[in-house]
Amino acid sequence: MGCFRAHEIWTLKQAIRLPVLSPILFLGLWVWAVPLVLILGSLSLLMIGSNAKLAMISFAPTLLIAVAAFVIVGPWFLGWVTTCGALMSGHPRRATQRLETLMERGPANV
Repeated sequence: MGCFRAHEIWTLKQAIRLPVLSPILFLGLWVWAVPLVLILGSLSLLMIGSNAKLAMISFAPTLLIAVAAFVIVGPWFLGWVTTCGALMSGHPRRATQRLETLMERGPANV
């Protein structure tokens, strides 16, 4: 989590400095989702190319991981979307509050 927080802090600092690039910088945070995509993709391939029993066995973990990811990532994603929109419209207050909150959580490996 420390590396992710450091990446998010760096992204916020750069987005505050260059508000026009904030959506592109936000997309750079999605590199952390690669392991989740690989796990869900491999479980989905098991459902497609197998018999019914193996498909049902792989369906349950896929559904649980997807729902958990949606519940955890959903609010974070919407917060970033509103932060990027506020930055692009010239209101950096939300981004600076978010940056202060991240800095208060503890030291990050910046």
